[in-house]
Amino acid sequence: MLAMQFQLEHSQWDEPDQILRNQLSQLSLLYNHAYKTIDLYTQKYRKAGLKKGHQIISIDEWQALPIITRSEIQEAGEHFVSKAVPVEHGPTRSIQTSGSTGKPIVIHSTGIVNFFWNVFTLREHLWHQRDFTKKLGIIRWIDNANEALAPNGLHRKGWGHSTDVAFKTGSASILNLRCNLREQYEWLKREKPHYLLTYATNALALAQYFQELGESLPSLKQVRTLSEAFGSELRTTCRDVWNAQVIDMYSARETGYLALQCPEHEHYHVQSENALIEIVDEAGNPCKPGQIGRVIISTLHNYASPLLRYDIGDYAELGESCSCGRGLPIIKRIAGRVRNMLVLPNGERFWPLFGPSKCAAVAPIKQIQCVQQDYTKLEIRMVVERPLT
Repeated sequence: MLAMQFQLEHSQWDEPDQILRNQLSQLSLLYNHAYKTIDLYTQKYRKAGLKKGHQIISIDEWQALPIITRSEIQEAGEHFVSKAVPVEHGPTRSIQTSGSTGKPIVIHSTGIVNFFWNVFTLREHLWHQRDFTKKLGIIRWIDNANEALAPNGLHRKGWGHSTDVAFKTGSASILNLRCNLREQYEWLKREKPHYLLTYATNALALAQYFQELGESLPSLKQVRTLSEAFGSELRTTCRDVWNAQVIDMYSARETGYLALQCPEHEHYHVQSENALIEIVDEAGNPCKPGQIGRVIISTLHNYASPLLRYDIGDYAELGESCSCGRGLPIIKRIAGRVRNMLVLPNGERFWPLFGPSKCAAVAPIKQIQCVQQDYTKLEIRMVVERPLT
């Protein structure tokens, strides 16, 4: 972990052209591996007239590859896995996305992929100079409904594997997102974390709840948000209510870390050592700084289920180069993946989780969306393979 941080400390200052050359060198290997060992890519690349054994040396060549969609991966199912995963990459495991876009997919990852999750988690802590001796609070979705429920939640001695293998850290307290705002409020007042990790919508609802009660949280210095986009209201509210800074990150279950907030600014640096990110318009042409376009991702390390020019379903705005001096590309704003709180008739708000993957296990449902029309009406919209019984 520390050796990799040493490498990342150097690579972040590389010139953009050098960073791109390193990415294309790695992606050439992945392209040929995917072509030979995954049927979806074999068929797709042959149809496009592409050949095996090709060394990709320019971004134009890379952008000539066809884009792969969530629907294609979804249709491939368990077959979207390499027939020859390198044994050196460690054990493989399947990962199912949360389905926030309405189209959950299943991919496979390796020990190397998991290692890089931890690597970039640690980089994010180091970038923002967190005090590892302080307490970390976490409010997030936990699969087991009975785990980490109010009033106590879960407690552990360290922050997690990504930090604890290299540093001695303070304790961590964890609460299940199933808990309502009142329970979360009481838990925070009792636990008094120095850092809080949660979803942006939940953080804003919590800060507004504290504001309504005229309460503060003096221990809290930083709110770390993940999994969804947010507006400037969150930063302003957290600063006004808690006097806390908001640090955001851009990641996805199937890709790992994509971009981290700059240590000196509010925009994001693409984690180019983990993924090549393109932002393209509706015609597939590269966007210019200031333009909003589709996010196309190519991961660099997953040899079990490579994602090469993968349309994740997000939109983002490309940014100019950063005054901090890092050569890592800039995303000014992430415009996709927003999920809202559900509001009950009594005004109580909580995070809506309605299990799209469980629905797909019951019937051939390919896509699902839940829309709150008013306090008493939810509309469920579904894309199905056949009429449901």
